[in-house]
Formats: sequence, structure tokens, C-alpha cells
Amino acid sequence: MTTAVAMRPTAFGVPIGRSVLADFVRWVRTHRSAVVVAFLLGFAYPVTSLASSLGVADVTAALVAAGVFRTTVQGLLNGPLFLLAGYVLQRLELNGWRAALAAVALSGAPAAIHGSLILVTGWSDMLVGTGHSRDFLVDSIANTSSMALLFFTHLQHSRAHAVAAERLDAAKAEQREVRRRLACGQLKAVQARIDPQLLFDMLDAVRRAYESDPVRAERLLDELVAFLRAALPRLQDASSTVPREAETARALTRLHALSANSSIDLALDLADEVMGARFPPGVLLPLINEALQVRAGTCALSATRRGADSVLALTLPAAPSQATLERVRAVLEDLYGGAAELVVEAGGDPRRVIVMVPYERA
Repeated sequence: MTTAVAMRPTAFGVPIGRSVLADFVRWVRTHRSAVVVAFLLGFAYPVTSLASSLGVADVTAALVAAGVFRTTVQGLLNGPLFLLAGYVLQRLELNGWRAALAAVALSGAPAAIHGSLILVTGWSDMLVGTGHSRDFLVDSIANTSSMALLFFTHLQHSRAHAVAAERLDAAKAEQREVRRRLACGQLKAVQARIDPQLLFDMLDAVRRAYESDPVRAERLLDELVAFLRAALPRLQDASSTVPREAETARALTRLHALSANSSIDLALDLADEVMGARFPPGVLLPLINEALQVRAGTCALSATRRGADSVLALTLPAAPSQATLERVRAVLEDLYGGAAELVVEAGGDPRRVIVMVPYERA
């Protein structure tokens, strides 16, 4: 057994009835400039016609009152009629000569209603006399049609501008995505330059440690394996998290501690609100690695959320070189634009390096 479903008639792809009215209201709300232009053009001819008529007629209070009333009614009628015709024209989604023909056809609707009112009410007779009523009617219809065509031209220009703006936004979004992919590639290139050199240095440290202290050499080799387990996966990923990068940074400091046979450690203070936050891989490592190469000492890393940003503060025994700072800044700029920031606080050692990136859930 099948159930018949009643199909509501549609217009311009919208069900006829309340849905069309609701769609028209939404269209008007999103075309506020069109509303202003429609009423300006709607009043343009009635106002100029009133001024012209009163200039050639014997002006009386009754004529002025009738003229003002007619002008007000016509203006208030033309505005909505222009809007309704413009709504129909845009919902037809025509372009080129088809749109031009439709605009000419639709412009006749407000003009026809305007002319009908003049005939029915006798407004032309009131202002210009019976002998000129026909000319007044033709002139009124022609001018109302012209105003309607001007309104349609405004709509077409507005639509073309909106389409161009949408295309520009899409192009900018695509450009940002290309820059992000390029930045990820640069980030991996930075990692590739750091990790092999670090690996070679640590392997050489293991070799030298075996010659003088085999126990320490074994611990150093264990820490190197732990560091590689934490660091190598990020070479395949364009994104990481705050906890993951913190643990990788801690593994790096332990490697430096064992290779230099000194008490180097990284104290971590990670707020719960950033435990699931994204953070670009490889940003912390070059800062810590270069600082520890300059001077051994205890490091600290704190991470918290400040408004819409994740803020990581590194306390280092020495400031990283300007070249490393600029390289990391370039990566952050490509990834986040002006939304990310790298700041080295002024003062002596230890130095605080602040890395701020937009907060994103991993």
C-alpha cells in the first residue's frame, strides 16, 4: 500500500505560500542597501512630478494636499513593488541578455500598477487638467519603468560585487591553505636539519661515554632511544599537542644532561586546559637545544591558556641565537599569520621565551 504525498506548488524552487513570503522577507533583510535604493528611486519621479505640476498649475491648498498625498502613496507603493520585482529577477538566476529582457519585462509591473492608479483615482486630472492627463499617464509609466530599470541595474551590480567578494574570500582561504602546507613543509625541513645533527652529536657522546663511563653511556643510549621514540613520529605529522611536545622537550634535556654529565632537567607545569591543545611540532626543540649548547642549566616549561591563545613559557639558561629565533618566528608566521607570537623577555640569564599560538583542540 502506498501513501500519496501531496506536493506543494513551488516558485523559484521555494514552496508557494508562507515559505515564499518568508524567503522574500529574508531576502529583503540581506539586501538592506537595495531597500534604501528602491525607496529613493520610488519617490524620485513622484517628487519631481509634483514639483513640476505645482509649478505650472494654479496652486491651491487642495492641490498641494492632493499632490503630497499622491506622491507619498506612489513612493510608498513603488518601493515595495521595485523590491518584489527585484526579488523575482534574482530568484530567476538569469545572466546576460536573459537578465536584461527579464528586467525590462518586470519593470512594466510597477509602471502598470502606477498607471492604473492614476487612471482610477484621477490624480492626473487633479494636478494637470483633463487635457493633459494622457500625456501625464504616459510620462508617469515611462519614468516609473526607468526607475525600475535603474533599480535592477543596482541589484545586478550588487550581485556582481557580492560574487566577486565571495571569490576573493575563497582565493584568500586557498592562499592561506597553501601557505599552511608550505609552512608545514618548512617545519619538517627545520626538523630534518635539527634531528640528524642532534643524532650524530648524541651518538658521538655515547661513543665517548663508553670509553670513560660505560654505565652513563648505557643510560645515555636509553635516553636517546626514548627521545627518538618521542621525536620521530612528529616528522610524519604536521600537527602535535602541548603534552607531546613537552615530553619531547624533556627527553631532549635529559639527553643533554647525560651527554654533558651535568644536572640538566626540564620542569614541566602544564595546565589542564591545554592538555588537549594543538601545538606545532619542532618549535620548542631548536630553542632548547641551542640554549643548552651555549650553557648547561635547569630549564622550565609552563603552558596555560590565555583567552583564545595557548601560551608556553620556556625558562632557559641562555638565550637562543637570533638566527634560530627568526627561523622559528618565520614558521609561526606562515602557520598562523599575525595570530602567533614569539617573545624573548629582556634581562639576564636565565631567559624566558614566550610562544603564543591560537588555541585549537587536537
